[in-house]
Amino acid sequence: AASPMAGLAQDSARLPLPLPEWLVGNPYFTAGFGLVGIGAAMSVFRTGVTSLETLLRRQMLMTLEIPSKDYAYQWVMQWLVARGVHGSRHLGVETTYMKDSAGRQTAFFDFVPSPGRHWVWYNGHIVRIERQRETRTVDMSTGAPWETLTLTSLAWKPDLFQKLLVAAKEAALQREEGKTVIFQSYGHEWRPFGTPKRV
Repeated sequence: AASPMAGLAQDSARLPLPLPEWLVGNPYFTAGFGLVGIGAAMSVFRTGVTSLETLLRRQMLMTLEIPSKDYAYQWVMQWLVARGVHGSRHLGVETTYMKDSAGRQTAFFDFVPSPGRHWVWYNGHIVRIERQRETRTVDMSTGAPWETLTLTSLAWKPDLFQKLLVAAKEAALQREEGKTVIFQSYGHEWRPFGTPKRV
């Protein structure tokens, strides 16, 4: 039976650089050579997995980003409230407080998704909703922190986000039907103040 060292000596003859016999016969070198080979293989494997993940994310997922200055932002937030985000463990609250001339006070609470990740089932698809709040960037006209809603889903139905936005818009318009929307000036633009009211 041939010894492993003899086999390694034959393999070293095939290398582009010939190795001296004393180096090939060193058991520490041969063990290190094996470790280097395993390490290189693991590095290639890790790079391949990362590249594959990036490729799959680009090809199989679609995202929609809605900044807080866009009209659709409030529509989608209210749509999420109507869809039952209450099952989430992390919620935020938007309070509408009113006091009329007779001194009667009313307050309405809308529970909205807090900053973070939330999951919603829509039209047979799961949609991940990520609400991000910038702590360093502030909307100069309102003083509110800049926020972004990012919706992510599988890219099997390209019109999914279009349908979701239309549903959110129709729900918002239905909510305002037959009611008066009061607007308040925020710097250079007018924004709805509170919820629509019956007058």
